[in-house]
Amino acid sequence: ADVIRSIANEGNIIIVGRAGVVLANDIKKSLHVSLEAPLEWRSLMISKRYNMPFPEARKSGIEMDKKRSKFRESFEKRNDDYTWFDVTFNRMSLNENDIIDTIISMMELK
Repeated sequence: ADVIRSIANEGNIIIVGRAGVVLANDIKKSLHVSLEAPLEWRSLMISKRYNMPFPEARKSGIEMDKKRSKFRESFEKRNDDYTWFDVTFNRMSLNENDIIDTIISMMELK
């Protein structure tokens, strides 16, 4: 936590996961982005990418969601609070380039 926090304070850094939203939520110039998508869509993407049966991919997605939630809670001792994020994108309905362009615009504004 101390390492992530110190890196976040330096700025001009992208922290993927690692409870960055919890550890850097009070840094004024930070931008907290969440990428979400329905479980069924994520399962299909995992299944295709790793060539695994859909039920196994779905189970993997459920387990990952639980691990992420517990990891975040271990820092804040509370349930998910979606006000932590400045913006949330639905990965199922938006393509990568549109998301990237929007994030860059938001960073420039902030």
